[in-house]
Amino acid sequence: MGGILVILKIIIFSMGQNEENWTGPVLFLIFAIGLILTGRHYRDKKLGGQATYGQALGTGVLIALFAGLIIGTYSFIFREFIDPLDMEKMMAEGAVKLYDTGMTEQQVEHTMKTTRTMNRPIFVALGTLVGLTCFGLIVSLISSIFLKKEIKTAGNKT
Repeated sequence: MGGILVILKIIIFSMGQNEENWTGPVLFLIFAIGLILTGRHYRDKKLGGQATYGQALGTGVLIALFAGLIIGTYSFIFREFIDPLDMEKMMAEGAVKLYDTGMTEQQVEHTMKTTRTMNRPIFVALGTLVGLTCFGLIVSLISSIFLKKEIKTAGNKT
């Protein structure tokens, strides 16, 4: 799952589309669909076609966690080694927007200093890990309702 997203991010970057607004929502949609399909595959192939709500939820969160690790590692490598100037370009664009809102130079400098600190590659990687895991939790909370599949027996009415 994470590998697929990395490949898509590389394709988007190579096409020069990494700064376009459409890429984030599309990647999150692909992530959500992939998470659901991977959870269903795991239920059918590894759990014998049945899973409780908790198993489906746990599987989804673990998949999201591992995908977050992969994407977070890619984000760190990208920002640290592949395109370290990307952040500087975004910072310059952000500063212009802040000046346009009427902020003073001192306010803009303070905001940029804080932003620069929080957008260091390691923080971006950790934020990606936490963010994708939380998003995966939300998707899994919902999708597990539909992915759970328990064999009904005389004593089990679920």
